[in-house]
Amino acid sequence: MLILAIVAAVSMPVGHATNNVHTFFTTATTVGTCGTLCKGLSTTSGTGSTSTVETSLAIGSGPALDANANAMKTGTWSSGTTFTITGLSTTTAADEFIAVIVTNAQAITVSSLATTGITWDASAAVNSAPASCTFRVTAWRGFSTATLTTQTTTVTLSTTPAGASGEIIAFSGTNDPTNTWNPFDKAATLNNVGSQCSGGNSTPTITTTSATLNADDMVIGAFGSSQSVTETAGTGFTLDLTVAAAGQSLAMEHKTVTTTGTQTCDFPTSTNRWDVFCIVLQSAPKYYIIEPETSASLTGTPSTAANGFSGTGWVYDVAGIQNGLFDIQSGTWQIDLTGAVGSTTGTPVARYFVTAWSCTTNSCTTATLLWKNWDTATNVASSTTATPRTYTTGSQSQITWTSGNFLAFEIWVAWQYSGTTTTTTMTETTIRVLVDH
Repeated sequence: MLILAIVAAVSMPVGHATNNVHTFFTTATTVGTCGTLCKGLSTTSGTGSTSTVETSLAIGSGPALDANANAMKTGTWSSGTTFTITGLSTTTAADEFIAVIVTNAQAITVSSLATTGITWDASAAVNSAPASCTFRVTAWRGFSTATLTTQTTTVTLSTTPAGASGEIIAFSGTNDPTNTWNPFDKAATLNNVGSQCSGGNSTPTITTTSATLNADDMVIGAFGSSQSVTETAGTGFTLDLTVAAAGQSLAMEHKTVTTTGTQTCDFPTSTNRWDVFCIVLQSAPKYYIIEPETSASLTGTPSTAANGFSGTGWVYDVAGIQNGLFDIQSGTWQIDLTGAVGSTTGTPVARYFVTAWSCTTNSCTTATLLWKNWDTATNVASSTTATPRTYTTGSQSQITWTSGNFLAFEIWVAWQYSGTTTTTTMTETTIRVLVDH
């Protein structure tokens, strides 16, 4: 399954000297104790294997409201160009936050949100200023890495409004621990907006034009109005928060779905000035580490931090590259990976994440990051037939070791989303060969 090359070539790790090619194979002898495939190198033939299998692959459990009673808060403007939303607390460390802000007049924009412990996106996920209306509704996404206790959010506006209000809700089970992907369902044009700004009363409602891709999505309906409206829950929804004030009414609701498809966000109370949109959160990616030549289902979180090697992967004694040669010249690395998914039901999407390390011992408890190639484009769960995938890193600097050092690779399957919660497998072909350039 793992074939790595440096400079322009085929096959396994490592290289030195552009015009000088040496072929090496992993030996049958384990080098030291590393809790994984820890091998030496030789010039004799290696073997291929399809015994590496990840079992019980599936998307994670769906997003949910953070369990803390104070994970939903509202706030209203009174004067100046700022207002606050106070008392926000959470139970789950890695949460996603959705904030919805209504400003009156329409020209008033939100410059920023600031909360200790929350990283807010630099711009709004949704920014709706419906024609002929006098208000603007924006939705913002933030995330945390630790629990919050009675935090205050400061909302800064572009100028002094006639009125403004805001709501924040915390959701667990949707935060990507590597922050590679945002929490929104990846269907295009999913954040649809519907509005009415003239005529008689009508029921605020919008249906997404794209079907959701994930079977365990959380659908959030958001409502804003320049009228004083106390909304109630839409069909199948739980009402979370409301603000009813002239010029700045708000409401948020949520529901969990178990199948893919278009989503309708509605609010039963009729009014003649409204704006409604759907935000859809998907379950967080699940990361499965590939344990060479086993059948296992090991989960964790990829890391690039110092000594962040997971302890599972391929570890090579660099003394086997060539007698007396302990460096790899600068150049690009090519990564060739071959794998197959057990089932494509639900159109699952998964990616390969490869990370390379330099270690001082075969256990790699002391590990220095060499490079990462975390692919976010190629779906490796699209075929039940063993399919080769090729990736290339950017140019890497020369790598120099001393005698007794080790080169390590770990490979993760990032299970990003799926239209089914049914488990499946992935099988990788392990070709234990190395080419030195």
